[in-house]
Amino acid sequence: MIRFSISFDNRSKKEIDNLDKDFLQGFTLGFQKAILIAEAGAKKRSPVLTGHLRRSIRSGAKIDIRKASGWVGSDVIYAPIQEEGGIIRPKRYKYLKFQIRGQWRSVKQVYIKGKHYLERGMVENLARIKDVIRNEIVKSMNKGK
Repeated sequence: MIRFSISFDNRSKKEIDNLDKDFLQGFTLGFQKAILIAEAGAKKRSPVLTGHLRRSIRSGAKIDIRKASGWVGSDVIYAPIQEEGGIIRPKRYKYLKFQIRGQWRSVKQVYIKGKHYLERGMVENLARIKDVIRNEIVKSMNKGK
Protein backbone atom coordinates (compact mmCIF):
# COMPACT_ATOMS: atom_id res chain seq x y z
CA MET A 1 0.00 0.00 0.00
CA ILE A 2 1.27 3.47 -0.88
CA ARG A 3 0.34 6.29 1.49
CA PHE A 4 0.86 9.98 0.91
CA SER A 5 -0.17 13.19 2.61
CA ILE A 6 -0.06 16.96 2.44
CA SER A 7 0.10 18.61 5.82
CA PHE A 8 -0.64 22.10 7.06
CA ASP A 9 0.72 21.28 10.54
CA ASN A 10 3.12 24.24 10.80
CA ARG A 11 0.28 26.67 10.22
CA SER A 12 -1.59 28.19 13.12
CA LYS A 13 -5.33 27.59 13.42
CA LYS A 14 -5.89 31.27 12.61
CA GLU A 15 -3.89 30.98 9.36
CA ILE A 16 -5.82 27.89 8.34
CA ASP A 17 -9.17 29.51 9.19
CA ASN A 18 -8.21 32.46 6.97
CA LEU A 19 -7.60 30.27 3.91
CA ASP A 20 -10.05 31.10 1.19
CA LYS A 21 -13.01 28.67 1.11
CA ASP A 22 -12.69 28.51 -2.68
CA PHE A 23 -9.04 27.47 -2.28
CA LEU A 24 -9.99 24.68 0.13
CA GLN A 25 -12.80 23.50 -2.16
CA GLY A 26 -10.45 23.42 -5.17
CA PHE A 27 -7.73 21.68 -3.19
CA THR A 28 -10.17 19.02 -1.95
CA LEU A 29 -11.47 18.27 -5.44
CA GLY A 30 -7.95 18.29 -6.90
CA PHE A 31 -6.64 15.93 -4.21
CA GLN A 32 -9.51 13.49 -4.78
CA LYS A 33 -8.86 13.52 -8.54
CA ALA A 34 -5.12 13.06 -7.92
CA ILE A 35 -5.77 9.89 -5.92
CA LEU A 36 -7.87 8.48 -8.77
CA ILE A 37 -5.00 9.21 -11.20
CA ALA A 38 -2.59 7.33 -8.92
CA GLU A 39 -5.05 4.41 -8.71
CA ALA A 40 -5.40 4.28 -12.50
CA GLY A 41 -1.60 4.34 -12.87
CA ALA A 42 -1.23 1.44 -10.44
CA LYS A 43 -3.89 -0.57 -12.29
CA LYS A 44 -2.13 0.08 -15.60
CA ARG A 45 1.20 -1.10 -14.15
CA SER A 46 -0.06 -4.09 -12.12
CA PRO A 47 1.01 -7.56 -13.24
CA VAL A 48 -1.89 -9.44 -14.85
CA LEU A 49 -2.49 -13.15 -15.08
CA THR A 50 -6.15 -13.45 -14.10
CA GLY A 51 -6.90 -9.75 -13.49
CA HIS A 52 -7.76 -10.32 -9.81
CA LEU A 53 -4.95 -8.10 -8.50
CA ARG A 54 -5.79 -5.30 -10.93
CA ARG A 55 -9.48 -5.37 -10.00
CA SER A 56 -8.63 -5.29 -6.29
CA ILE A 57 -6.67 -2.01 -6.43
CA ARG A 58 -8.52 0.69 -4.51
CA SER A 59 -7.83 4.17 -3.23
CA GLY A 60 -9.15 6.46 -0.56
CA ALA A 61 -8.71 9.92 0.89
CA LYS A 62 -9.22 11.73 4.15
CA ILE A 63 -9.16 15.48 4.09
CA ASP A 64 -9.53 17.69 7.14
CA ILE A 65 -8.48 21.21 8.10
CA ARG A 66 -4.84 20.31 8.91
CA LYS A 67 -3.99 17.40 6.64
CA ALA A 68 -4.95 15.64 3.44
CA SER A 69 -3.93 12.00 3.23
CA GLY A 70 -4.59 9.30 0.71
CA TRP A 71 -3.71 5.73 -0.10
CA VAL A 72 -3.64 3.37 -3.05
CA GLY A 73 -3.41 -0.37 -2.46
CA SER A 74 -4.89 -3.83 -2.61
CA ASP A 75 -6.17 -6.26 0.00
CA VAL A 76 -5.25 -9.33 -2.06
CA ILE A 77 -2.95 -11.59 -0.02
CA TYR A 78 -0.21 -11.66 -2.67
CA ALA A 79 -0.25 -7.90 -3.41
CA PRO A 80 2.65 -7.01 -1.06
CA ILE A 81 5.00 -9.60 -2.55
CA GLN A 82 4.11 -8.47 -6.07
CA GLU A 83 4.85 -4.86 -5.07
CA GLU A 84 8.02 -5.33 -3.00
CA GLY A 85 9.26 -8.78 -4.03
CA GLY A 86 10.47 -11.53 -1.73
CA ILE A 87 10.85 -15.24 -1.18
CA ILE A 88 7.97 -17.71 -1.01
CA ARG A 89 8.61 -20.89 0.98
CA PRO A 90 6.32 -23.87 1.68
CA LYS A 91 4.47 -23.83 5.01
CA ARG A 92 3.38 -27.45 5.45
CA TYR A 93 5.53 -29.46 3.09
CA LYS A 94 9.17 -29.63 2.10
CA TYR A 95 8.59 -28.34 -1.46
CA LEU A 96 6.41 -25.91 -3.36
CA LYS A 97 4.76 -27.69 -6.28
CA PHE A 98 3.41 -25.89 -9.32
CA GLN A 99 2.97 -26.38 -13.03
CA ILE A 100 4.81 -24.45 -15.76
CA ARG A 101 3.89 -25.13 -19.41
CA GLY A 102 2.41 -28.51 -18.55
CA GLN A 103 5.38 -29.71 -16.46
CA TRP A 104 5.25 -30.02 -12.69
CA ARG A 105 8.06 -28.41 -10.68
CA SER A 106 9.09 -28.95 -7.06
CA VAL A 107 11.27 -26.27 -5.46
CA LYS A 108 12.19 -25.33 -1.90
CA GLN A 109 11.56 -21.64 -2.50
CA VAL A 110 10.71 -19.14 -5.20
CA TYR A 111 12.02 -15.59 -5.47
CA ILE A 112 9.46 -13.08 -6.74
CA LYS A 113 10.95 -9.90 -8.18
CA GLY A 114 9.11 -6.77 -6.99
CA LYS A 115 7.03 -5.09 -9.69
CA HIS A 116 6.57 -1.80 -7.78
CA TYR A 117 3.34 -1.19 -9.68
CA LEU A 118 1.82 0.99 -6.90
CA GLU A 119 4.93 3.13 -6.53
CA ARG A 120 5.44 3.46 -10.28
CA GLY A 121 1.78 4.34 -10.77
CA MET A 122 2.30 7.29 -8.43
CA VAL A 123 5.76 8.42 -9.57
CA GLU A 124 5.04 8.23 -13.30
CA ASN A 125 1.96 10.43 -12.85
CA LEU A 126 3.43 12.94 -10.40
CA ALA A 127 3.51 15.86 -12.85
CA ARG A 128 -0.09 15.16 -13.89
CA ILE A 129 -1.14 14.88 -10.24
CA LYS A 130 0.43 18.26 -9.41
CA ASP A 131 -1.23 19.85 -12.45
CA VAL A 132 -4.67 18.49 -11.52
CA ILE A 133 -4.45 19.84 -7.97
CA ARG A 134 -3.16 23.21 -9.18
CA ASN A 135 -5.79 23.47 -11.94
CA GLU A 136 -8.66 22.63 -9.58
CA ILE A 137 -7.49 25.28 -7.10
CA VAL A 138 -7.19 27.92 -9.85
CA LYS A 139 -10.57 26.95 -11.33
CA SER A 140 -12.24 27.13 -7.92
CA MET A 141 -10.60 30.47 -7.03
CA ASN A 142 -11.61 32.01 -10.38
CA LYS A 143 -15.20 30.78 -9.99
CA GLY A 144 -15.49 32.75 -6.74
CA LYS A 145 -14.56 36.05 -8.44
